Amino acid sequence: MSSIYDYQRISSVNKDDAAANGQFILVERMAYEKVGGHKAIKDELLEDVALAKKMKEMGFRLYFGYGRGIVCCRMYKSLRGIIEGWTKNLFILIDYDWMVLLKVVSNLAFFSLLSFILLLSSFVLLFISLNFLHGLFSIFALCTVILIFYNKSTEFRRLNYPKAAAFLYPLGALFCMILFLLSAYKTGRSKVSWKGREYEV
Repeated sequence: MSSIYDYQRISSVNKDDAAANGQFILVERMAYEKVGGHKAIKDELLEDVALAKKMKEMGFRLYFGYGRGIVCCRMYKSLRGIIEGWTKNLFILIDYDWMVLLKVVSNLAFFSLLSFILLLSSFVLLFISLNFLHGLFSIFALCTVILIFYNKSTEFRRLNYPKAAAFLYPLGALFCMILFLLSAYKTGRSKVSWKGREYEV
């Protein structure tokens, strides 16, 4: 999500990007009342982002940052809750844009997962037949995976994410891709479920 909602772009007064995280929002009362508060976005399924967009549209400055060490929140208590919550949100977060969805899924598939699949395939080829070409293929795949881990470690360190996040990235990328596709499918039916209720979208 950090590739879609960039902290610096959202916090910049020169960019139109806007977002907020519903778990923890601090807002001045004057600004909140001037945009109409939650009454103005009562029909929005993704009300935190809608509120942030209204704030920025009316000239108020946003600060969107990583809150580790400041606040603590557990969004979901189960895998089912994670799937239900994110499949409700993800397609809406990209404004129902199928081209953005294609870009996100393609990036996850080709630039995040493909290298790991190629590395596993190269090991299988080496096991079947040990030769120069298979060895060269394995070295190439391994170097690509190391480069991905290095880039992700650097990025996650900058964002103050836990160190283990970089090593769990392949699993996270696969899970994220599945969630995006499920979200598009569920939202495409014009209804999403959330905590036992159905909402029209």
